[in-house]
Amino acid sequence: MLHYKRNPAAEAHGKEWKERSMANTKKVEDKQERKELKRAARKKAAPKGPRTGARGANKAQVKKASRGQSKR
Repeated sequence: MLHYKRNPAAEAHGKEWKERSMANTKKVEDKQERKELKRAARKKAAPKGPRTGARGANKAQVKKASRGQSKR
């Protein structure tokens, strides 16, 4: 169950990016052949730019438990 609203524009952008970046291997049955196609596509793709922020910057932060004496 989703606890957040889906953003159709963001989903479309994600699908579009994936289509441009990865080889379409839906019709390839052999696992090894599919692997080779994907590796070749990754090698051919343009290099990604440097990170703009820390890797975990978008992770949901865990709320800290209350401090002090326990009730029981």
